[in-house]
Amino acid sequence: MGTNTIELGYRVDGTFTKREFDIEVGSEVVDARGTVQLENCVVSPEALIPGDTATVTLKLTNSASEYTIEMDGSDYSMNAQIQSAELSGESEMIEVTSEPYYNVGIIGPGDSLELPFTIQVKNNTPDGTYLLKFKLEGSARLYSLNLKIPVTVDSSSIDAVLSETLELNPGRIILSVANNRPNTVNAVTIIPDGNATFEPAEYFIGTMESDELFTVKFDMKEENDLTDINFKLRFKNGNNWHETDALTVALKDQRSPHTQKRETQVDLTVIAILAAVLATVSGFFILMRHRRAKSE
Repeated sequence: MGTNTIELGYRVDGTFTKREFDIEVGSEVVDARGTVQLENCVVSPEALIPGDTATVTLKLTNSASEYTIEMDGSDYSMNAQIQSAELSGESEMIEVTSEPYYNVGIIGPGDSLELPFTIQVKNNTPDGTYLLKFKLEGSARLYSLNLKIPVTVDSSSIDAVLSETLELNPGRIILSVANNRPNTVNAVTIIPDGNATFEPAEYFIGTMESDELFTVKFDMKEENDLTDINFKLRFKNGNNWHETDALTVALKDQRSPHTQKRETQVDLTVIAILAAVLATVSGFFILMRHRRAKSE
């Protein structure tokens, strides 16, 4: 594909004549000199977790400002014709699942064209920045593009910690939820699980920016058989769902002060009764022994 020269020879009145012609091979003949540049590259999500899929959108722009220019006494169109555009991975860790674009068409002066590609990161990919190769082929008079497209892989997640103990807030659990990722995540939801009734049943935060912190409160009504409570965190990175390891809150050693007070009062009452009974019985035996000693 490109410009090729052919020679044509013929005889006229016994004289041999040879002429050369330039032809365009592999594309429609376009007498154009537009110039295409990569104006913008967007990776969504901005940072991928191993196993994620993402969309890489490349914006191509014809930087010409006029529709025609005159060179050497000839007029040339400033339209830019795109023959093919391909994105490929230079590493085995990231796979480009989209097919290349062929015969994309013409981009007029000042106009732009967006080409989306889908990529997938393998599950065992280490954190880091990986480069994809973008190759663009234009018409015969348009220089090709060979560019590197960076993609970030980051396995960090969102975390939750117990903000206050149950002794300070009887019947209520307060969590601090933080987004430790370098990019925004969506649909963040905290889901409690345990032998208790929670209000709300699950807490929807929604969008969390990088390094953003939320305070989440659950009112809790304990059931008879007290057990530990687990909190699962679910979120979306781009179009990819993720769920973190559960946060476990131990309740057996953190009963409410009111419950502990009632139990303490009951225990003290029982102890007092037993002590009174023991004192009465001891006094009786002492009295009987004293009388017996007198009679002797």
